[in-house]
Amino acid sequence: MFNKKLLSSIDLGKYEKKNPYKKDMILDPMGQWKHPGKNTRIPFKNKLEDPIITMKGVNYPVLGIANTGQKQMMQPGREYSFPGADYVDEYPQMAAGGSSEQKIIFAPKEGGCPDGEYWTGTECKPIPKNTKIVYSQEELDKLNISKTIFLLNTIIVLRRLLILKIFIKFYFFKD
Repeated sequence: MFNKKLLSSIDLGKYEKKNPYKKDMILDPMGQWKHPGKNTRIPFKNKLEDPIITMKGVNYPVLGIANTGQKQMMQPGREYSFPGADYVDEYPQMAAGGSSEQKIIFAPKEGGCPDGEYWTGTECKPIPKNTKIVYSQEELDKLNISKTIFLLNTIIVLRRLLILKIFIKFYFFKD
């Protein structure tokens, strides 16, 4: 009985628990455009239309998770829909150091950006580390061809190693 009286005398209305996730998520409808590389939450006001997130101007992949549970790995330059969502949390996939692979940004030449920056179509932005700016489709095609050749050579080497492994297994370990 004593514990019940003691507990009822405690005013829990004054106790406000701090949100431990407040610093982890930035609430902003501009998302990665305004806070590149940081975790953001994009709220949607209009519930009648499917919420759409554009990745135009974002040069790294972002994992989008809606409050409805829908997950989508969003790639640069595309648009994504999250039907029925009130908000989408965005988690950049290149925030901590990024990939050792060189990134490629296809950008228009206009904009008059100074050295070390590129034109996104609306503004000049600094060129990220380990990034190559490509200004023409011809340049982009050359880069894609060299990547394809590298991948094909890697596949050929792996096939040869597999054949060698099979040969050794059957030659040296006969029953």
